[in-house]
Amino acid sequence: MLKTFRRLQHLLRPGRQRDLAEELQDHLARQAADGIPAREFGNDLRLRERSREAWGWMWLDNTARDLRHAVRRLRRSPGFTAVAVASLALGIGVNLAVYSLVDAIALQPLDLPHPDRLISLAWTAQGWSYPSGWGTNYNDLSGRQIDTSFSNPQLVAWNQQPRRAVAQLAGMRPLNRVDLSVNGTAKLGSALLVSESFPSVIEVPPALGRGLDAADFAAGAQPVAVLTYAYWRDQLASDPDVVGKTLAINRFPLTIVGVESSRFQRLDLEHTPDVLLPLPLVESPLMAGILRNPPHLSDGKFGFLEVVGRLAPGATLEQARTELALSFRQQTQSLPKDADNRGDRPALLVFSARNAINNQGADLEIPMLILGGLTLLVLLIVAVNLANLLLARSAALRAELAIRMALGAGRAALLRQQMIECAVLAAVGALASLPLALASAHAISRVLLPLTPVNSEPRLDFSVLLVAAGLAVAAALLSGLIPAWRSTRLHAESGLRPASSAPGGHGRVARSLIVAQIALCLTVLSGGSLFLRSIRNLKTTPTGLDARGLTLFALNPAHEGYSGARLGTLFDQILSQLRATPGIEQATESQIILGGDDMESTRSLSLGPQPLPAGAHGPRTFLAVVGTQFFPTYRIRLLAGRDFSPLDTASAAPVAIVSRDMAKRFEGPPLGRRFYLGPRQLTVIGVADNTVYNGVRSNHDAVVFLPVAQSLATLADIAFVVRSALPTPALASIFRSVVHAADPSIPVGRVQTQLDAMEESYAAEQLIATLSSVLAALALALAAIGLYGLMAYAVAQRAREIGVRMALGARRASVLALFLRQTAALVALGAAVGLPLAWYSSRAFSSLLFGVAPGDPATLAAAAAFLLLVALAAAWRPARRASRLDPLQTLRCD
Repeated sequence: MLKTFRRLQHLLRPGRQRDLAEELQDHLARQAADGIPAREFGNDLRLRERSREAWGWMWLDNTARDLRHAVRRLRRSPGFTAVAVASLALGIGVNLAVYSLVDAIALQPLDLPHPDRLISLAWTAQGWSYPSGWGTNYNDLSGRQIDTSFSNPQLVAWNQQPRRAVAQLAGMRPLNRVDLSVNGTAKLGSALLVSESFPSVIEVPPALGRGLDAADFAAGAQPVAVLTYAYWRDQLASDPDVVGKTLAINRFPLTIVGVESSRFQRLDLEHTPDVLLPLPLVESPLMAGILRNPPHLSDGKFGFLEVVGRLAPGATLEQARTELALSFRQQTQSLPKDADNRGDRPALLVFSARNAINNQGADLEIPMLILGGLTLLVLLIVAVNLANLLLARSAALRAELAIRMALGAGRAALLRQQMIECAVLAAVGALASLPLALASAHAISRVLLPLTPVNSEPRLDFSVLLVAAGLAVAAALLSGLIPAWRSTRLHAESGLRPASSAPGGHGRVARSLIVAQIALCLTVLSGGSLFLRSIRNLKTTPTGLDARGLTLFALNPAHEGYSGARLGTLFDQILSQLRATPGIEQATESQIILGGDDMESTRSLSLGPQPLPAGAHGPRTFLAVVGTQFFPTYRIRLLAGRDFSPLDTASAAPVAIVSRDMAKRFEGPPLGRRFYLGPRQLTVIGVADNTVYNGVRSNHDAVVFLPVAQSLATLADIAFVVRSALPTPALASIFRSVVHAADPSIPVGRVQTQLDAMEESYAAEQLIATLSSVLAALALALAAIGLYGLMAYAVAQRAREIGVRMALGARRASVLALFLRQTAALVALGAAVGLPLAWYSSRAFSSLLFGVAPGDPATLAAAAAFLLLVALAAAWRPARRASRLDPLQTLRCD
């Protein structure tokens, strides 16, 4: 240990080389004084080397020397260094940007104590569902439908059973788009209904006042609320006296008892609550205008709670699932069967909620995997391109390498020096990539916000720096290993020959790398082309409506106590004001936004002479409650019958207009036919052309349109739609003034164009198409640079051959064609490898394509043809320079 310490002390002491030289000189002086010849002392340099070996680590000295040498060589080649560093910065930067986004979306843990012990529950079944529900479901990567809704009796049963693996379980239900008011002005916000054990799950004390306690959940308890920290800070300016004030939610008064800790923001990626409420309020008048039939907490047939919990210390997810599965199986077996329940039993699932509950963000898993794969391909292209540059550079420096070998340098020393040079390039490229990665991640996250809020802003934390270091090491190894190995295969004798006569395989290796680069580039380019074609198809697919010039905004007057005839009067007042406003051509109202993702469907529709029996289900049918002039405003064709009119009031006979696909369900002409929607009998008065309903991907849904005036009893929120050439900001001001004139207490919801609403249904595809096209352009540029460098090097190496050819009568056009043919041959070889790879990889994202098949031959052929054109353009300048060589001057110089 003491010896190691002394060696470290010697290594770190400044001026150690000077001290060693002085000590050796002192020994020589003493020997000379004693009459001993200097030659008996030995070789001075050899003695210094032995001393360094005894007192230091030679490998560290050698590495430092090679590092200094690599820096000097790179500084002497600024052009090469700039191109290499820029390529690496782009390749590493795009990978870091994607990683930081994935980290912000899915990898950052929730800011709660012991996030690794947080769990969420779900279930899956192909032929089973709760008889009624108000839940959330999604499809995972394997195609399973995952449902996250449970009944309150199931939660109570779990909490009453003895448990060892699960420490706490709690239920919650988000309430979106509620009217929140503390100081008299209502604003749209969101609430979260939570069960009594919820504070024990999040395990954070409130920042102000108190949290919800057992008394708040007792029967007859005073309605109370706990604000989240963000709402208290942003909307109430961190009012220290907020505790005890009254908060109105949809005009329902509650007493504020506390403010949650800043550590609690959300438990899932899709809902950010402003206020926490006791679960029993789901049976209070608070729910008026939110849900037509609010659930009873004792109803075991109604699934509406999302269940979260905490594992006991040391417990596993599988132990928790086994512990809870028996009670869940018993509860579901006792439920009555409906048309969906074909005898299957649901299987309980337990997920880790370390990052978010219920595996939220699953709809982004496939896009992020695709984006990650494309960026890794780009990094691989960068590495291959850099390897080619290093090969050409090592060939140009082979005389220097040969001299070093002739002077005794070993192959290991040459290999180490070449790899250290690659490591320096990769390190500088990684450092240069950090600001580029952060800027790119912030820009992409702004696009992602309509899809899902991120857990945190993308930032350069330790994990991002670690990934950057890993990518830099990978890039250095991928790009430097082959050139470094090739340089060590050089013989001193051949390296000292002229370039034109020295044998070597650089050309073959370089061409092989170019073929690999073209194959990878074609894979990225074909993927981007498929996404661009898919987006073009989504934008140009027939929708059955004219979205240009349509702007809409949402209202929920039911939150402010409007219902029945009073609600209809408000709608009429707002519509009449909008229609009388200069610049607005038409105005109507609709409960759903066509082409968006806010669908409403029913299975209570019966085409027979009687309504469906209780508990029976018919075919799935979409519903759309719309106002007068809806079809003219949207310019949807009426194929038969008439439009809704002001005479279709609540006291008139119930009527409906059906879509063309819905009309096909009737036997014979649909006009005048009667059918049942639940217990109500309706008469078909018109047939409308098919239009997009649930996203632009589906324009063949069976839709029943109902008039607003006859649906006021069940109507909650509504969207007003206007056709106007006025810009959106001007219309937003008009909307707010019109609504404020009707009732100042009603907040105006989001104002957006119809085109924006439709584009949100394919926002993930739009994101991937945009980014993949950027990556494809980057891959093309890198391939062009690689081909240009290869052709330029080939021209320089074959200058004597070209001179001989031209001296023997070869024409300039034939020399030009020679190099262009070689380029085309390389592209053909790369395409032969890349097309099968592109075809196979495109199958991984087939679910995101629309109107184009994965591995579409026309798209792949177009990508290959475009790549060939870019390659020929890159090779044109070197080939043209070769065709203009002067044979006499070339041969004279040689």
